[in-house]
Amino acid sequence: MLAATVSLGIGIWKEGLAKGWYEGVTIYFAIMIIVSITATNDYMKDKQFRKLNDVRKERQFLVRRNNQTMSISTFDLVVGDIVELKQGDLVPADCILIEGDDLLTDESSITGESEHIKKFA
Repeated sequence: MLAATVSLGIGIWKEGLAKGWYEGVTIYFAIMIIVSITATNDYMKDKQFRKLNDVRKERQFLVRRNNQTMSISTFDLVVGDIVELKQGDLVPADCILIEGDDLLTDESSITGESEHIKKFA
């Protein structure tokens, strides 16, 4: 923008208003085109990233609800659901351990501690 302003000023000063404005206005126009294209491209990429991130967050878990075992999404969990975890599963919500043997959890994303924490029923 500074170069366009300087070019516009020098062009008008040397060639007059009738011909001197071409180069400066052309630079302004090029800047507007580049900024518009870049902003549109960034918006489209951000939109795609948000879709992928939403899909990544959604996981299916085995849940016991009303004495029936069913597979549901993390977004459909409600208070009172009993989540059946297997080795390697991510814990989908804040839970109370009802039954389990030698359960170790990685809470580094929550607490910053890198050591696994043993959980007791």
